[in-house]
Amino acid sequence: MSLSEFARHRGVSRQSVMNWKKAGFVVMGEAGGVNVAETERRLSERPAIRKGGAVKPPPTNLLQGETVERAAERIVVEEGRAPHTLAEAARIKENYLAKLRQLEFDQKAGAVVEVAEVAREVSTEYAAVRAALLAMPSKVAPKVALMRSAEEVKVALDEAVSQALEGLTRDAVSVGA
Repeated sequence: MSLSEFARHRGVSRQSVMNWKKAGFVVMGEAGGVNVAETERRLSERPAIRKGGAVKPPPTNLLQGETVERAAERIVVEEGRAPHTLAEAARIKENYLAKLRQLEFDQKAGAVVEVAEVAREVSTEYAAVRAALLAMPSKVAPKVALMRSAEEVKVALDEAVSQALEGLTRDAVSVGA
């Protein structure tokens, strides 16, 4: 059947048939005419045009007379990937849903936390350590200036470091409580 004959058969203009052909809905047979059965099938399967939307053409990688299911199998075999059966796909989906639910449970239970939250907390702690270390010389310098032996300086520095670390530990414990 020619494009014009198919247009009359469908009760549409030849331009409509040309548009369908351009969109991939019209299947041409080996003799150069329209493959009526396959074209009718494709036209019946096309989605309805919605306001603001467009009709998506069917896949262009179908061979003559090939169903969508058979094309999917052929493509998977050509790409070297084994297809999942429906049961396998359902099992995989359920496993991942179970993992997601476990993660949500663990988050609510406090067993896991988000990386961004940990990064913020570590950044805050580093800032406190930095501030304590930067403040140490001004606190220790007046004492050390009056000392006469290296041993006295060492003891004073050890004491200052211990006090700074104890202060950081108290702060961390009070935040975590």
